[in-house]
Amino acid sequence: MIIKEGRYGKFLACLGFPKCRNIKSLEEKRKPKVTDKTCPKCSKPLVERYSKGEKFLGCLGYPKCRYTEALIKISCPKCKEGELLRRRSKRGLFYGCSKYPNCTYTFNGRLTHEPCPNCNTYLIQYGTKIFCFSCNYTKEDK
Repeated sequence: MIIKEGRYGKFLACLGFPKCRNIKSLEEKRKPKVTDKTCPKCSKPLVERYSKGEKFLGCLGYPKCRYTEALIKISCPKCKEGELLRRRSKRGLFYGCSKYPNCTYTFNGRLTHEPCPNCNTYLIQYGTKIFCFSCNYTKEDK
């Protein structure tokens, strides 16, 4: 067995791949962290959960209550009213405005979870470029 790293974290993989497909996760199971916010649908507490590398707030009453909320909120640079939400299409993941269809702003980059040095909003990575929506700050990823 050798240690490899995939999109969900580190894992042990068999040296005989593809004949042997035995794998074992090295990541510890993350327990949901209870927050002080409550669910607007069922009034149970919201917990911090993880899905495909991103954090979000979800209702403790899951699967009966499926309320979720984005943990990182970025205002839409086009309409200034909505928030950018992670969405899925047949072409993959993208971020789009919550005010759709009134605002049709979208982008295919990913959040870097590091603040902009100029305006303190989150930086976006698209290919090798890292930039900020608010102040047009840019830098190259090495």
